[in-house]
Amino acid sequence: MGGITLKRIFRLHFVLPFVIVVVVILHLGFLHMVGSRSPLGVDGDDGVLVRFHRFFMLKDLVGVSLFFVALRVVVCFFPYRMIDGETFVPCIYIKTPTNIHPE
Repeated sequence: MGGITLKRIFRLHFVLPFVIVVVVILHLGFLHMVGSRSPLGVDGDDGVLVRFHRFFMLKDLVGVSLFFVALRVVVCFFPYRMIDGETFVPCIYIKTPTNIHPE
């Protein structure tokens, strides 16, 4: 891997999130203007138009809120649940740990 490849990968990783945000904003704008047709879980004919603001906005807001509540519970009450146990072993600078092996 050379310098040109690394520059291209860096540019792609830098620009791609902004492109995704723009596409999501355009998608939400079109959904807000036009609406959505026959979503799952909504009874009606095939041509029923369901507005974005009342149905999907509230449903997505509840889902995102529940996700952040669960994330906050994990972060506040179980902060060390996903950390490796060897992180808390004190370091001895003179002795190499036994679990380190050359490849």
